[in-house]
This record gives sequence, structure tokens and C-alpha cells, in this order.
Amino acid sequence: VTQEVRIRHKDGSWRWVENTISNLLQEPGIRSVVMNLRDITERKHAEAERARLNQRLRQAEKMEAVGRLAGGIAHDFNNILGGILGYAEMLVEGAPERSPLRRYAQNVLTAANRASALVEQILSYSRSQRGKRVPVELDRIVAETLELVRGSLAAGIELETRLPPAPLFVVGDPTQLHQIMMNLCTNAIHAMGERGRLRVTLESADIDVDRVFQHTTLNAGRYARLIVED
Repeated sequence: VTQEVRIRHKDGSWRWVENTISNLLQEPGIRSVVMNLRDITERKHAEAERARLNQRLRQAEKMEAVGRLAGGIAHDFNNILGGILGYAEMLVEGAPERSPLRRYAQNVLTAANRASALVEQILSYSRSQRGKRVPVELDRIVAETLELVRGSLAAGIELETRLPPAPLFVVGDPTQLHQIMMNLCTNAIHAMGERGRLRVTLESADIDVDRVFQHTTLNAGRYARLIVED
């Protein structure tokens, strides 16, 4: 009988041991149960590392397949966006200054440009490239997103905003920040239904000590804090 067991070494570390038990009670001159122990810690670590690498390889293959699919869809969607952008630009140019029609057309153009930037992000992802991180005026991103959100609010939902008096800059991908903001607002709107209040607050926050989370560590310093409440 062969078993693999995990035991604690005298130095406090844990070791894997292969335990082989042989029943030699019927053997003349032996008549006992013989137990052989072998340290297989290195082999177990090698097997675990091989399994981890295989898992990473399978995950990479899946992500590559998803990237190819996303790239194909993004190319087709980009063709559709070309028409939307062209007609939106003509609407903006033809609408009277300071008219509701001009503002609506500008909102369509802004949304189409955001969609175009999102397509570029998907294409970058399909090419296994990271999004471009640059200094971003976060309050401007929030204001642009809220202008789009305002047009889709139900009559019973009130929008309340609190933005900083001075520009608030962060380093990040503008398209991803816009998408995060839009997703937060959309989730809040869906949670409220037909009536409620959507409150969006953007402010600076000073963190005095490091904060450890499950996925990262937030070092002490000055940050931007975005709050979306329903």
C-alpha cells in the first residue's frame, strides 16, 4: 500500500512524504510490517507548478480566442459607427445655435465618439495591447457621462451632482473611465426603477495610512473619490 501524506518537519516546515507499507508477516526471517518513507516534497512542488502553468496556458488560449472574436465584431461595429458619426456631424452643423436640437445632436455625436473609442479599446485588447494611460480630467469625464445619462432618465428620477470646483486629474484610460462611470449610473438607474434620486459625487480624498484590500494595496496619498448613489 502506498500513500502520500503531508507532515510537519522538525524545523517547522511542511513536507510531502510517500509512505509505502509492505506486509511481510508471512516471510521467514522478517515476519513484520515494513514501512518505507520517501521525501517527495520537490516532486509535489514541481507537479503543482506544472498544473499552474497548464492552467495559465489554457486561460491564455481562451483569451486569445475571445480576442479574435472581439476583434471581428469590433471591425463590423466600426463600419456602422462611421455612418452614425457622419450623420451626427451634419446634424450638429445644420442645427441652430443654442437650440435643443443642436444639444441633442451634439449628445449623439459625443456618444458615437465614445463608442468609437471603445471599439479602438476592443481592437487593442484583441491585439493583446494595454489601453493608453494618460493624465485625465476626471470631472470632465463625469460631466460628459452625466449629460448622456440625463437624457435617458425616467421622469420620476432626479439627478443630483456634486463636482469639485477645480479640475481633478487622474492617470488612466479615458475610455475605460467613461465606461466605468456609465456602468455605475446604469446599474443605479435600474435599481431604482421609475422613481428615485441618482446622486453622483466626485471629490478629492486624502488617505493617511496604507489600506490593504484583497486584490491590491492602496498606498497613502491623495486620490479621487467617485460616489454613485441611488
